[in-house]
Amino acid sequence: MKMQRVKGLITSALVVSLVVGSTTVAMAKVSQETIPVSYNNIKIVVDSKELQTSREPFIYEGTTYLPVRAVAEAVGKEVAWDSATQTVTLSGGGTAAGNANQTATTGKVGQENIQVSYNNIKIVVDGKELQTSREPFIYEGTTYLPVRAVAEAVGKEVAWDGATQTVTLSGSGAADKTQNADSRVASVITNDMRGEIGGLYRTQWFDLSVNSMEVVKEYGGQTADAGYRFVVLEVYEKNTWDGEETIPMGTFDFYVDHASFIDYIWPESPWTADMMPDEFDLAPGEEVTYMVVFVVPEGLTDADFIYIEIDEAEGVGSTFAINLALK
Repeated sequence: MKMQRVKGLITSALVVSLVVGSTTVAMAKVSQETIPVSYNNIKIVVDSKELQTSREPFIYEGTTYLPVRAVAEAVGKEVAWDSATQTVTLSGGGTAAGNANQTATTGKVGQENIQVSYNNIKIVVDGKELQTSREPFIYEGTTYLPVRAVAEAVGKEVAWDGATQTVTLSGSGAADKTQNADSRVASVITNDMRGEIGGLYRTQWFDLSVNSMEVVKEYGGQTADAGYRFVVLEVYEKNTWDGEETIPMGTFDFYVDHASFIDYIWPESPWTADMMPDEFDLAPGEEVTYMVVFVVPEGLTDADFIYIEIDEAEGVGSTFAINLALK
C-alpha cells in the first residue's frame, strides 16, 4: 500500500507547526569565537538530586549547554581529557561520585558575550565516539555540550521545565528509547488524546516524543521581532510503521492551537543545521531528533502542540495534543 499523509482540517482555533528532521552531525571546526549566551539561574537535577557545580549552565542559540565533567561525575562516570587528541573520554558508570568538591554557582541571570574555543573536540563514551549535532566547545577550561548530548553521554533521559529553568536527568537513558521502545510507550495515540512533554507516544506510524521546550528571544543568531519570541522544541520520532515504507515528512504534519490565534502560524525555515528541513523522508526504522522554531506573541502563556496523522488511502487518522506552558 502506498501511504499518503495529508494535512487535516482543524475546526478549533489555530496551531503552530512542529516537525522533526534527520539527525545531523556537527561539522568539525577549530577556532576562537565570541558568542552571546543567556544565564537564567539554570538548575541541574540528576536522579532527583540538584547538582551543585562551579560551572554555570547557559543558553546559546536556544539550546541549554551543560558542563560535561560535572554531570558525568555526578552519575559515576570517570572523565579523562587527552589534550593531544582533544578528546573527552567517559567510562564506567557505577556509584555516583556526587559533587562534594564542587563550589555552587551564584545563580547568574543575564546576557553575556563569552569567548569559547572550538578544537574539533571528540567525546568518547565507553569506547564509542558520540555524534552530536552541535559542536562541543571549551569555555574557561571546561568542555560544554548541549543538554541532549550530555544526557546521551551519561545514559539519562532529559526533561526541561521552562517555568523553573530546570534541566532534569533521570532514568536509564536514550538507549531504552530505541532498544526497548515498546516498554516505554506511554500510550498508543487515539483521536483527541492529550500527552505531556517528555512522554513517548505511539502513533500509527511513529514513536513520538516532544523531549523539551525552550522559550527564548534569540536563537541561532537571530532575534525575534519586538513583541514576539521564539519557542524551540526538540522532538524525537522513529518510523515504526509496519508497512515498511519511507514516510514523507513536512510542516503540514504539526501545529499549535490557541484560541487567541486568528490565522495559522508556521515554523520558520531552517537557518541553523539542527533545525528541521522544510521537507524530508523518514526511512523504515529510522529515528531522528530535530529542533523546530516558531514565533509566538510575547503575551501568549500557553498553547497546544498538535500532531495530525491521516492516511488518505485508508481514510483513518488521529490528532494528538501536548500542552506547552509558555511562561
